[in-house]
Amino acid sequence: MLQQAGIKAPAKTWDELIEHSTKLKRDKVSETPYLPNWNNSSSGTMPQFLSDSFSEGANFFDAKNRVIVDQEPGAARAMERWQKAYAAGLVNPEVLTKTSSTDTHRLFWTGRYAYHTNHSYYLRTIAGEPENSKLAPKKAKMAMYPGNGQTHMFTEFYTVNAKTKALEDAWKFAKFLGGNGNGDWYVQRQWCLIAGLDNPYPEMYDHPEVTASYDKWIDLKLLREQYKKGRTINAFKESWFSEYDTKCIPIVHNIIRGSSTVPKGLKELVALQKSLV
Repeated sequence: MLQQAGIKAPAKTWDELIEHSTKLKRDKVSETPYLPNWNNSSSGTMPQFLSDSFSEGANFFDAKNRVIVDQEPGAARAMERWQKAYAAGLVNPEVLTKTSSTDTHRLFWTGRYAYHTNHSYYLRTIAGEPENSKLAPKKAKMAMYPGNGQTHMFTEFYTVNAKTKALEDAWKFAKFLGGNGNGDWYVQRQWCLIAGLDNPYPEMYDHPEVTASYDKWIDLKLLREQYKKGRTINAFKESWFSEYDTKCIPIVHNIIRGSSTVPKGLKELVALQKSLV
């Protein structure tokens, strides 16, 4: 979670975040103080929902990757909080129409928001590029995620087509792009240095160039502590997951807007998964 550098005491709980955002709005410091990543893409609303559910101690899937979110009180609390924040006008409704997490980040660059939750990307731009962000050149004031601190951890990956005619070269290229093909973390370091994109290889952060770069704009130690709180899901390996990940977004957006109750919406998420298996 990121917050404006001018905020001295970070919100340690979700209740504190809502209370402080309400005060900022009431005092006319910010029209919409809270900017969650509710964008209309696979990197937005659902990863945000997973993170908020995990931070409440809830599970989204059972051991067999079946959606059980309607049985989890923590998930209901997260959704109820989202409804409350939206109904109180604490969130800019424009975020629901954005098509990428980068677009959500760009909203935060304007400096109009106090709190922002998103995945670790473009953090360097937020805090280190004055030409793009009104929050730079101050360090991004990062705080541990509220609740128990757990978040949804995910990464992108490269695949090699089974019909490739140059399998050996394709595999070498995939390892170079997505891993440590040459033993120097070259591609991963470029992502970190250029865009502040976090990655799942903790040993890469021992590189002095990366450490020196991050130290200019964010608390790398705190970022690595947050990394330890990450939780992954196995459901993304299921054949139905990609379609589910897309179709569940409007269901969640209906809950946020209040056009669906929390219990009804959570049951719809369960029913959707069953219909795709």
